[in-house]
Amino acid sequence: MMTPGVAAVEWESCGPGAELAVALEGVDVPGAEDGPLVDVIVAAERQVAHLRALQMRAMAELSERENYAFCGGCDDAWEASPEHAHDRVRAVGSEVSAALSCTPAQADTRAGLAVELAEDLPATLAALESGRIDERRAGLIASKTRVLGHFAQREVEADVLPTAGERTSRQLAAALDRRVLRADPGAAERRRQRGRAERRVEAPRPTGAADGMAEMVLTGPAEDLTALHAAIDAAARAARAARAEGDERALQQLRFDILAGLGWTALQLGHLGCCHPDCTTTSTTHTTDATDDAATDDAATDDAATGDAVADVAGSTTHSATGAAGASGATGGPVADTAGAADADTVDGGVAGAGPVADPVATTAAAGARAGPYRLATRHGRGATVNVTLAYTTLVGVDEEPAHLDGYGPITADTARAIAADATLRRLLTDPVDGRLLEYGRSTYTPPRALADFIIARDRTCRFPTADTPASICDIDHRQPYQRGGTTGASNNQALSRRFHLDKTLHGWDRHQLPNGALRWTSPAGRTYTVHPEPIGHTHNPPPDAAEHDPPPF
Repeated sequence: MMTPGVAAVEWESCGPGAELAVALEGVDVPGAEDGPLVDVIVAAERQVAHLRALQMRAMAELSERENYAFCGGCDDAWEASPEHAHDRVRAVGSEVSAALSCTPAQADTRAGLAVELAEDLPATLAALESGRIDERRAGLIASKTRVLGHFAQREVEADVLPTAGERTSRQLAAALDRRVLRADPGAAERRRQRGRAERRVEAPRPTGAADGMAEMVLTGPAEDLTALHAAIDAAARAARAARAEGDERALQQLRFDILAGLGWTALQLGHLGCCHPDCTTTSTTHTTDATDDAATDDAATDDAATGDAVADVAGSTTHSATGAAGASGATGGPVADTAGAADADTVDGGVAGAGPVADPVATTAAAGARAGPYRLATRHGRGATVNVTLAYTTLVGVDEEPAHLDGYGPITADTARAIAADATLRRLLTDPVDGRLLEYGRSTYTPPRALADFIIARDRTCRFPTADTPASICDIDHRQPYQRGGTTGASNNQALSRRFHLDKTLHGWDRHQLPNGALRWTSPAGRTYTVHPEPIGHTHNPPPDAAEHDPPPF
């Protein structure tokens, strides 16, 4: 059967869906002229929008299904507890994250937009489905109008949709801002307050250049970030004026080194901000985030029980470096481990002397608010540290295998050895064949600190398929619940972030430990995902069994 040429297709009259898909499949791209090729680009964009809308409708429908709309396994007491806050968007997000191999945050954003368009902005979803707008424009309409009441939101939607597809994203955003302010003059202030509520510091992420660099994003009120930058800039300029001979650091490098130095110094001292009794800085106490509280009876470890240290010089070495300014030279050199620097009265996940905190929404830096001192919280019996895991053979220079920097990922052997030079080392035995950390048993319900160290070093991140939350801030979860006969030990305990711990306990996710150490997860939809353990250091394939060899030729 002959396929019509590109020019022969009536692209404008070919609606997105099955008909357009067939037409696009028949395109001879190399043989098409310039004009028809542009038609193909536009038609393909319409088809992509149509498929995005279909995907969104599926996500919105999933959010209404019983496994996602309701919380399973809750009793009345748990349902009423502040820890429990079932969110069907996040429930769908967990499913989508595993199915599409995207981060949980990305999946939550997509699922949230899908539910919002389906329930609050159906005309926008219909425009996306027909290919008149793309997903970016649909997201803009949702984000700009969600501060409005229901009727005002629908009015603005109806006003901007006819020309939304003809505007750039920036033009559409400006048009939406004007119409939202016209519909509700108070919307700008509500948007500002909502924006303040979403202030955050994101965890460092690799830059993508594979050069050991990372980036950390701060999002918050402009006046607060301006104050932070002004202080760092002034300190950097003073440091440049007083720098020693041979110090060639540029101003932007000094800014970074000063900011990084705040972190290294706080880890060394056990607090952030001045603790001197004569300091005029207003003392601000700190309460821990909800993720440091127990989610279930099986959620978090306790600082009360401390196990013996695991030591084996032939094994893998995990160290907690709280100094080691590294190449930046931020603090002038490494400092000692501060795992025990936290106050003795600090409970696991808590902060000594913590009390109520003034809401920064009401008191900003511009209004004279001052921060500190903040005591550094402990987690699993350890103070805040920088953790690097590397094989012993790498530490002593026998090989150059990559190490693992907690919260970042692989780093070079040279970088790991530089950090380890002045750090406190915790040695954990590894299997020389496959590099997995070996199990050792414990008989108590609460994982002792040594066992928690072992699990954190072994797992490194949350064991959910798409999660990368550092194991050091995860819950130590019993795979088989302790109340149902589960034991406390490396074979039955794994690191799970609070979110996926709750998914496993309450929202229908199940997991099964495989003999090779892998975890097989089963979602509420019945789909399965396997997470394999990451080896540490160099691995050697064992020689094949002699019985598998061909017989000698004699």
